[in-house]
Amino acid sequence: MIEHVDDPSAHLDTMERSARLVLVNLLAPEPDETALHHPLDVDGLMRRVSRMRLRGYEVVHGRSHLVLYESRPARGLERVASLARLARARRRAGR
Repeated sequence: MIEHVDDPSAHLDTMERSARLVLVNLLAPEPDETALHHPLDVDGLMRRVSRMRLRGYEVVHGRSHLVLYESRPARGLERVASLARLARARRRAGR
């Protein structure tokens, strides 16, 4: 649950350097949850993930984004496939 860390981008950097596969839950916080969660730019983090080799993406309960990706950038057709997978999942979730 990356919304609990102070710097989600730096945390993802560390995860990507340490593992071949990264599984992360991005929870878009509600305005009244700031005592529990740091503000989280889910769309910005999804743009970052979309540059990687996306393996799985699902929106659960409307605001919890489960993302599985390889920690290396997608190139060419892999990038197109990652973007298509992301767009398809986001359409299904109504985002």
